Amino acid sequence: MKIISSSKLDPETLTRLKAHVYDNVGCCQEVHRELGPWLNEYMYQEALKVSFEEKQVSFEKGTLFSGFLPRTPFVTQTLYGLLL
Repeated sequence: MKIISSSKLDPETLTRLKAHVYDNVGCCQEVHRELGPWLNEYMYQEALKVSFEEKQVSFEKGTLFSGFLPRTPFVTQTLYGLLL
């Protein structure tokens, strides 16, 4: 990955971020490759949990997320909130 000189992040932070993103995406790709398409969402959640634990990727299962649409606040439960 080429580090853009105009980035406001220092090169060490960019390198750590890149490694973290690669770990997360790698786990997702591995789970999808092993399980294939068309399965229940719960099956992918549990497989991702196992994959994240094996790779020692920090995560929180079932974190709350709140957001706002114009004039409408909402709260929803996400599958995994990944920590940096």
